[in-house]
Amino acid sequence: MKGMWRMKRVHKLFGLLFICVILFASIMFTHTSDLEAAKKPSISARKVTLFNGKKKTIKIRNKGKYKVTFKSAKKKVAKVTKKGSKMGRITAVKKGKAKITATLKKRGLKTRKLTCNVIVKQAVKSIAVLDKKGKQINSYTCFVDNYADFSLKITPQQHND
Repeated sequence: MKGMWRMKRVHKLFGLLFICVILFASIMFTHTSDLEAAKKPSISARKVTLFNGKKKTIKIRNKGKYKVTFKSAKKKVAKVTKKGSKMGRITAVKKGKAKITATLKKRGLKTRKLTCNVIVKQAVKSIAVLDKKGKQINSYTCFVDNYADFSLKITPQQHND
């Protein structure tokens, strides 16, 4: 009889040990996707600088079940259109500053607002070099898609006075 009780005890201990190992493993190896859903929504860019006519896409991270709408404070400077469920496309219209607001609404919860400050700069299309009388000596043309650094060395002409 004593041997039987010992066997039952050993089986119970192994059973408890097995359950503890399974519980420990399930806690340690849970997916982080459940934890990511609890993160607050954020915007991909809080500040954007564009040249007029250019476009930039901003994204809402950790959107969850929020519905997103975008709005520009100054539509004459920068427009924004919704692209997909969590992205907005900013289009630079003319030189100035504008604030883009992404409003996130969820039923039963408070509304969240995320902002992106936009600075629109005037793109340089050409540079002209003039003489003292205002006559054009040379000109350089820039293409809006390309960025170029200009260095110009100006030296006075030698005069035989």
